[in-house]
Amino acid sequence: MAKILIVDDLPLNLDFLEEQLLLLNHEVEKAIDGNQALDQIRSFLPDLVLLDYDMPEKNGVEVLEILRKDESFANLPVIMITAKRDHEDRLAGIEAGADDYITKPFHMDEVATRIRSLLRLRDLQQQIVDREKKLSQVEGVGQTLVTLAHHINNATQAIAGMAQLCGQAPDNLAQHQQLASISLVQSQKITAVINSLQEMVDRMNLKTADYAGDPDKMFDIEADLKKRLEQIEQVRA
Repeated sequence: MAKILIVDDLPLNLDFLEEQLLLLNHEVEKAIDGNQALDQIRSFLPDLVLLDYDMPEKNGVEVLEILRKDESFANLPVIMITAKRDHEDRLAGIEAGADDYITKPFHMDEVATRIRSLLRLRDLQQQIVDREKKLSQVEGVGQTLVTLAHHINNATQAIAGMAQLCGQAPDNLAQHQQLASISLVQSQKITAVINSLQEMVDRMNLKTADYAGDPDKMFDIEADLKKRLEQIEQVRA
């Protein structure tokens, strides 16, 4: 089922199309002119518009031109319906942004088929957009994991290096105390990295709109981690 807006200045045409589309289990709203159509598109948020070419005040082409300038409706599927058969008129509709064109008189089977095709195309386009967002997210995750691994590696190397010195001088109390101090600081850094990783996982599970698919916002976590590590160093000093 889809939400479909029918736009036509003839009530008879509106009622006929509404009846037929309701039989196909679509949710339907009607508009009698171009201005009303623009208002209802913003309030009803249809999945597709059946738009008459010839209407008073704003015709179908003018409505389309306004829609395509609005980012929110630039890709809204629109089928233009008209009694005009001139090539120039069809071209004007297509150039204004119509996705398909049906000439009156028409068979309802044809209209239903065109609707299904456009809705299927819209779904495929949305799947592509969603996939691109996921790929962007995966790429960002990889970059952040490299950064987190780098911080953990630095911390473990500091501990290992000092432990090696202590092993070479087992009776050197000062070195053992230094190892304890370094181990404490570096373990705090490792904990900070793990906490940052957990925050990243939590944000991904929440799938917030400004997080998914936006590597810049998604991994501000790296800047937060850098501040935490600097604070740990300051406490040590």
